[in-house]
Amino acid sequence: MKTKWKVAIGLGVVAIGGVAAFANYKMKQNAIVSVTTAMVSRQYLVSLVTASGEIKPRNYINIGSNANAPSRITEINVVEGQRVRKGQQLAKLESVQPEAQLAAQRANVATSEAESSATESGLLAADENIKSAQASIDRAKSDAERSRLDFDRAKQLFEEKLIARQEYETKKSTYESNQAAIREAEARHSNQRS
Repeated sequence: MKTKWKVAIGLGVVAIGGVAAFANYKMKQNAIVSVTTAMVSRQYLVSLVTASGEIKPRNYINIGSNANAPSRITEINVVEGQRVRKGQQLAKLESVQPEAQLAAQRANVATSEAESSATESGLLAADENIKSAQASIDRAKSDAERSRLDFDRAKQLFEEKLIARQEYETKKSTYESNQAAIREAEARHSNQRS
């Protein structure tokens, strides 16, 4: 059995050595540079070089806006590759926030105008009430003046015993009633002013 093991180990070593030699041969073939030779003659040489790489700018500039909220670009004022100056406007952004503030201000103005109109209408109505109350006072004074004249005439006639006491007292009562109407109209007028 010893010889069988020796033969198996020997065959394994030969197989491993063969695989290593084959691999070495293939690697050397890949490392061989093929060279083309030619006769010397006059001609133009054309050389084509291909390469890949990255073009980098000298300076990187971050572009930003002073908008408080994200906005859409509505207009671009430059084209790719164009030279720009510091402070030049490159694009316009959608102005949502200022437009919303403007709409809110317009709504406030409309509300103020409506309140002003309502207040003005109230003042006009109050003026009309005051004019109406003043007219009531003037009418009451006119009625009182007429009844005073009637009462004075009735008083003179009663003293001369030309009219009855009942007629005299009716004229007196009408005069006093008209005086009370003046006081009532003036009281309503003063309440409307305050």
